[in-house]
Amino acid sequence: MNILYSLKRPLAITMWDFSWLERRFEGGGYEDWEKAVTELEERGYDAIRLDVFPHMLYRNPHGVFRLDPVWPPDYASWGTRETVYIENIEKKLTDFVKVCSAHGIKLGLSTWFRDSGTRSTVRSVDTPKTLAQMFIRVTETVLDAGGEVLYVDFCNEFAHWADFVRNEDGSVPFRDGDLCQYWIHGAINEYKKTYPDIPLTFSVSTEFDRIGRENLEGYGLYEPHIWMNGDGDGRFTAAFAKVRRDGTPGEIIEQQKELYLKSKKYWQHVLTEQIRYFAEFSKETGLPLITTECWGIIDCMDRPGTDWSWIKELCEIGVKTASQTGRWAAIATNNFCGPQFPSLWNDIEWHKKMTGIIHSGALNYK
Repeated sequence: MNILYSLKRPLAITMWDFSWLERRFEGGGYEDWEKAVTELEERGYDAIRLDVFPHMLYRNPHGVFRLDPVWPPDYASWGTRETVYIENIEKKLTDFVKVCSAHGIKLGLSTWFRDSGTRSTVRSVDTPKTLAQMFIRVTETVLDAGGEVLYVDFCNEFAHWADFVRNEDGSVPFRDGDLCQYWIHGAINEYKKTYPDIPLTFSVSTEFDRIGRENLEGYGLYEPHIWMNGDGDGRFTAAFAKVRRDGTPGEIIEQQKELYLKSKKYWQHVLTEQIRYFAEFSKETGLPLITTECWGIIDCMDRPGTDWSWIKELCEIGVKTASQTGRWAAIATNNFCGPQFPSLWNDIEWHKKMTGIIHSGALNYK
């Protein structure tokens, strides 16, 4: 049975992406998994969506893999700040899952297909069947460690993070096109041969105007990533392009804040309109929703003087709006819900308020 239909209340979920493994350096936030997960539970969270590095575990569970940073260290606080070498991914995943299990934290299994600059490991994802087999292998590892699998997301924001799925000209294909549908349904059908009851999805952050064209057979949920300034909607991006000035990443965030504050009610409407759009989509398809990246803005670092108040304002609106629809099985509170963002992370009462709202919501998709 799909676990999402046995829930007694909506879950509060966070995204720890690949940071749980890559940011184990001093000050990275995940040096002590027991401490990080204990603090997550203290704030009222029930689940984590994390990168389980399926291509690495499948290729060589005990090997050593090189990972290069995704972003410059002054731009984002996700993942490593410099090249790191990860050894014995199976043991590390097992150890982390055991910590989560001890605290009753459920897991959403996902991947960003992290790799070195040469992308040599990712190139081993050669067919949809291989993709499914990678996640079957990871699922076995998680279950053997005592973990509870909430769902599987075969690729973060497919197909943008799946650089092995491209048109002949190198462009990212549309999700409803033949190429993406071949990968989506090939992976889903293969995985279900082994784990028929685990809910499956391919998360999405763009092409919101095309989702009605997708063949959703085999999906157990839909995972949209929704931000006020997200590309899936595009209105904030277009407006910001007209007023943006050159500056550091921190200065760019301040410029976004200025644009938001000039027309708060409008931009709040842009956010809530997207949420309601997916609530209606859920009603039409019958699929429950989970959102783990969301509500305010996409990128922000915890710099000295960072103003989180306007971001928290948007996130509270997003949490309340999603919760009121009753269509979300699990809801995140913001895009920065991890210990590498200490100013926001340490606002324990705010987190408890948000997770309390989530837990008090209804489940109307059952």
